[in-house]
Amino acid sequence: MPALRRAHDVGHAVLALHLAAHHGLLFTAWQQRRFACVISQLALAGAAALFDRDRHQKQPGWPVVIV
Repeated sequence: MPALRRAHDVGHAVLALHLAAHHGLLFTAWQQRRFACVISQLALAGAAALFDRDRHQKQPGWPVVIV
């Protein structure tokens, strides 16, 4: 079971990095006034956050945090 826990933790780390990348791309698009890219990044980051939230709701005991 420790290997499963490690894999689970790695999955959360990868998701956090993925969401951070969307945040960085969104910030860059906003600074460059590329509003089509801003909308794309908002949609992608929102979908990723919703997907993660739904997965956590199926696992009782996990806190749900949407930033």
